[in-house]
Parts: sequence; C-alpha cells; structure tokens
Amino acid sequence: MSVKYSEPTWKDQIVEWVSVPVSAWWEKTSALFTDEYRRSTLLVWAAWMLMSLAYTMFNVYLPKLLESRLGHTETGGRKRALWDVVIFTLGGCPGAILGAWMIDTRLGRKRSLAVATFLTAVFCVGFCQVTTQVGVSLVSIFISLAATTMWAILYGITPDIFPPNIRGTACGTASALSRIGGMIAPILGGHLLARDSSLPMYSAAAILTAAAACVLLLPTEGENKGGNGYNQLSH
Repeated sequence: MSVKYSEPTWKDQIVEWVSVPVSAWWEKTSALFTDEYRRSTLLVWAAWMLMSLAYTMFNVYLPKLLESRLGHTETGGRKRALWDVVIFTLGGCPGAILGAWMIDTRLGRKRSLAVATFLTAVFCVGFCQVTTQVGVSLVSIFISLAATTMWAILYGITPDIFPPNIRGTACGTASALSRIGGMIAPILGGHLLARDSSLPMYSAAAILTAAAACVLLLPTEGENKGGNGYNQLSH
C-alpha cells in the first residue's frame, strides 16, 4: 500500500517559519541566564538601558535646557543656546580616544566605564548650578566629553564580556533595551521639564549613578583573554 504524501498547509508553514527562529532565540537567551552569565547579563542590560534613558533625557531637550539656564527667551538667547549645542557636540569628539586610553591605565575597563559614567552624572548636577555663559559652555563640554567616553567604553567592552556563541544575542538585546530607554526618555523628560527645568538633569544624574553602580557590580572586566571572551574575576 502506498502512502500518500500530503503537502503542508499554510498554517503548518507559518508555524515552522515562526518556531525555528524563536527556538534558536530561546536557546541563546537561555544560555545567557545560566549561573555563569546571569549576573553579567542582567547588569549589562540594565547599564545599557539606564545610560540611554539618562543621556537621551537631557540630550533631546538640550537647547531648551541651555536657554533656561541662561534665562534667555528672546531670539538672541535661542541663537546662543544653539551655538552651545554645537560646542556640546564638538566637546565630545575626543571621547573615543580618551576611552581607549583609559582602559589601558590602572583603572582597567570596568572602572574606566564607571568613572566616565559617574563623571557624566556629576557634570549634569554641575550644569544646574552654573548661571554664567562661560560656566554653562564649559560644563556642557565636560558632559559631552564624559558621555562620549562612557559610550565608547561601553560599546568596546560589552562584546568581550560574553563568549562568541551568545555574544550576538547579549549585545543585540542590550542595544534593543537601550532603544527602549531612549523612547521612554523624551516622554519622562518632558514631564519633568514641565515641572522644573532642572529636574531632567538631576534625574539623569541619579540614573547615571545607578548605571555606574551596575558597572562596578559586574563580575568581569570584559577583557577577552585566551579567546574565551570572558575573564572571570569573581561571582
């Protein structure tokens, strides 16, 4: 007796089309939550989301924040604020070079990232304390430099915290979470700005401090030694 072969239905094809990538994703994600990597995974993801939330919270409203610090409402004040945005952007240019230098000092990777993150928080608080044009411009430069250094180190060390087989999932999820934080930031920052022009900066400073704490709690320097992609210090 011959057995007739039945063509898969469109429902079967959809199930197969969905189940294969989901199964692969689940396998990789499960590996991130084994005892060896669970702590690193959660802390790295938290750091990425918190940094993006804090940075975007003040960066997206930077022209308005600059204008409010100087007490200008006329056209000239707005032009001055926009020039300060240009200064802010240029101030961050050496950040990647500074980050590359810092990780090779005694600070190492983890502490360099924590220092850059905490300094960004400190300068955010300082931004709310200055009232002069020169002071605002200088603090803006320091914020930009510290923040760019922070991002440069974060992008550099994250892949080396995880082994190659789960690195893509870990880094991709971290990046996705940072985008979520970046989407929340304008909404939250707008509500805070409506209450007080200093609140977005103070809130960003608090969030960045929490992110720095997450970095310091990482059980690894994120330094790839021996090709294993994971140099464990302590658990």
